Amino acid sequence: MELKIYLRILLKKWWIVLPVFLVTFTSTIVFTFTQAPTYRAVATFVVTPTSSFGDIRSFASGLDMLSRRTEIATTYTEVAISHLIRGQASEELGLSQSQRKGLSVESKLRAGTNVFEIVVEGNDPVLVRDFANTIGVKTMAYVQELYEMYSLSPLDEATVPNFPIKPNKMLNLALGGVFGLALGVGLAFLSVYLQTPVESVTGLGIFDDETGVYNNRYFGQRLGEEMSRAKRNEYPLS
Repeated sequence: MELKIYLRILLKKWWIVLPVFLVTFTSTIVFTFTQAPTYRAVATFVVTPTSSFGDIRSFASGLDMLSRRTEIATTYTEVAISHLIRGQASEELGLSQSQRKGLSVESKLRAGTNVFEIVVEGNDPVLVRDFANTIGVKTMAYVQELYEMYSLSPLDEATVPNFPIKPNKMLNLALGGVFGLALGVGLAFLSVYLQTPVESVTGLGIFDDETGVYNNRYFGQRLGEEMSRAKRNEYPLS
């Protein structure tokens, strides 16, 4: 029964539900398709200890370095995203100021490994690939002299991404449709609620405002119910 009431309300208030849905969904379409696509390129590198030690001092130093390999790898990731390395890579590629601002660089160490990633995001798929690889080259050149017991080697070069990572058009449209429908339905029910008399909403319409006792309408309804029950059960009305 309640479901039929809800459906009846929606059919009656279609002029609220439909426009709200269309406006919300259209806004989602415009927002989604006017966004510039963002591409991501990833270059990976591995931190490995060198294969030989020259003397006992180097051997002892190497043991200390091995115990600090996570710290060293983390240092390399910080070097990769430094202003110095990013500036050198930008100059190497001859990037303009606007192109530099359109690129974001992130470097992170893969958990439980000595492999770290250089992640570049931007609007040009070719540029993000070139920038990721160039940052990797500049990082290797810079860290070569930092720790003599470790070397930094490329693992996988960044490639040109085939698809943007955002915006996710299908997800945006689906969310826009669901949100628009929910908003329209909510406003329709709100409209009915606001149009309902206060006494029906609060459930206090059975009382008389002045005396505080049952009003005539409710009293007559209850009297009719009791009379019907007494007649059906064949007992006197008391």
